[in-house]
Amino acid sequence: MKRITLLLASLTILLMADSCHKRVWDNPWDGYTDNNHRASFTATLDNYWATGESGLMIFLSDMSGNLLAEKSLAGTNDVILRPSSGSYFPEKIIETLVYKGPPVDGVTPVYFYSYLNIAPSDWIWKTFQADSAGTAYLQFDQIPQQTSFSISDYSQWIHGDVMSDNYTITLGKDPDNLYILMNTTDHGYMYKWVSEVFGYYYNNIDFAVMDQPQTKTIVIPEATSYSWRLSGYLPAGEHSKGMYTLDFNDRNGISANSVMVHYPSSIFSDYEFYIYTNNTAEPNKQWYQYDFGAIPDRIDALTGDIQVKNASPSHFSVNVSGTFDRLGSSWSFTPAGVYRYSWNVYGSPTDTSFAIPVVPVDLLSQLPGFTKDSLKLSSVEIKDFDGISSYDDLIGKMFVAGNYIANIVPKYSGLIYQVTGKKEVRSEK
Repeated sequence: MKRITLLLASLTILLMADSCHKRVWDNPWDGYTDNNHRASFTATLDNYWATGESGLMIFLSDMSGNLLAEKSLAGTNDVILRPSSGSYFPEKIIETLVYKGPPVDGVTPVYFYSYLNIAPSDWIWKTFQADSAGTAYLQFDQIPQQTSFSISDYSQWIHGDVMSDNYTITLGKDPDNLYILMNTTDHGYMYKWVSEVFGYYYNNIDFAVMDQPQTKTIVIPEATSYSWRLSGYLPAGEHSKGMYTLDFNDRNGISANSVMVHYPSSIFSDYEFYIYTNNTAEPNKQWYQYDFGAIPDRIDALTGDIQVKNASPSHFSVNVSGTFDRLGSSWSFTPAGVYRYSWNVYGSPTDTSFAIPVVPVDLLSQLPGFTKDSLKLSSVEIKDFDGISSYDDLIGKMFVAGNYIANIVPKYSGLIYQVTGKKEVRSEK
């Protein structure tokens, strides 16, 4: 199970560099590369799918959106795509990954993720992994009165206002640990760290003894509505395998320019702090940031401007300003039936106009009710990755090394312009 934060649903890809520059004159299909002209595109999905997810197709298009190659992902996580006509791909193409998620309330989500303006190469998809390792049954004794609580293991997070005396929780490993935080009525914030919680077993936990957490104030740009969450990685240094939620808050209509986080003094040394806020001056704009490593002292919002000129999926155009590495747009369509469609398109800061790529006929036959022209633009986003010099650098470091984005950069931040509704922000998939 992948951990979901509050946030934008976005796709983490990793590009593996082609180390072979040798000309193969007698077999132009054998990965031949010369001045960025390439005859194949290898796609590998390395332990990518969460429970209930399944791949549908990868297809490649030219920069006008015309189809160049396609491969079904049914029953496989490794495919090689070659041009359907001609010997080589163009120097720059569009790559699109399509997959299904588990049904929610009888509706199955189908996700399209497109990357514009990339060089044909060998790609590896890799993401955050916190798979289920069993179910633990928790029985609590001597629960103090509280106004809020949070229970987290390596995989799952449960929170609310009033704690029950028993819970069932999915473990990320077996045995796992539990971090439990309460805002008690008598002693304020208190926590309990429970080692060796076992799956398929009744674990009795007594709150007669709890510890007081440390606190830290983080300065944020003034906001009237915001959500934040502090998590800890254990062991330190690996940001793609699981984490424990240590503290959180969700405020609506309450102005603030700082937040106070609570965390244990000696268990963790590597953290993730996430914050998402509404822009006080422009309600249709929101910003967010992820920080990894030390708990930050302050957060500064990404600055810029976004103006949509044409919201058509066939003639999209936008004006943007600011300093950032990636420009993204999100589209959605929910026809009558059992499927819900969403399409995210990413490109460089200069990719301010494009057409949504043509969908292969074989894929369309699997997507009842889908038409490209029915997609509606929901949001546009600029995103900056700390330590990344350009969109090409981002593609290379995310996709060349076969790694998860939180292992590559110390932080990233985004500014979102909402066209319709409110965007759900997630950590990079």
